[in-house]
Amino acid sequence: MEESKQDTFSKLVRVLQVNFIDEEKISRPKEEITRKTRLYEDLGMDSFDQAEYLFSVEEVCGIKIPEQKAYKFAELGDWERYIETHPRNG
Repeated sequence: MEESKQDTFSKLVRVLQVNFIDEEKISRPKEEITRKTRLYEDLGMDSFDQAEYLFSVEEVCGIKIPEQKAYKFAELGDWERYIETHPRNG
């Protein structure tokens, strides 16, 4: 069964919750995170944080995202669209 976009977005937010909010690396509550949320500008992530986010998303979503592609994603919605339109690791 194919995942819905809401399932994918929920996973993206869960990765933020577990790896960044719970660890107090970012202070925005998960309820305020939307598809328009930007990792750098809105959440204050740096390139190391984004690398950690990328690896965690790949693990949780079962997909490989090229680093050079992921670093161009401006908003969480960009991550979601990529995951929804590319095949998962088998």
